[in-house]
Amino acid sequence: MYCPGPSRGLAELLNYRLSRFGLDLHTIEKSGSELLEDILHFQKEDVVVIFGFIRLLPEANVILKQAKQVGYQTIIITDQIVSEFSTEADVVLFADRGEVREFHSMIAPLFIIENLIISIGMRNKEENLKQLDRLSQLRKRYSNELPR
Repeated sequence: MYCPGPSRGLAELLNYRLSRFGLDLHTIEKSGSELLEDILHFQKEDVVVIFGFIRLLPEANVILKQAKQVGYQTIIITDQIVSEFSTEADVVLFADRGEVREFHSMIAPLFIIENLIISIGMRNKEENLKQLDRLSQLRKRYSNELPR
């Protein structure tokens, strides 16, 4: 996940929830040419989620260009309904965050994230429910030692 600025919290939530299903998520922390250290490991079966509010940063553009070379899938979550990058990603999810010169709410992007989590959880529903049940059992077992 490439999540600059305020989108970091959305990526953390996505990571926190999807890791319960056994998915291996990675947040790209680097920028500039150091980004290439992460991109080096992207493979065809990967999916890269890019948060691009207001505009896409150069790092996001490089991730999209490399996707064409390697073949991994890309999803952009953006507040730009019309943009030059809308045809570059495999999936573009639009989240209205308010007028350009006003407060930019994260409620719409959060709604998208929550729905992605539900959709991914439903793909392998039985196994994911078992995993959540195991988590619940662990919470009960260790409730005295690790209170919530």
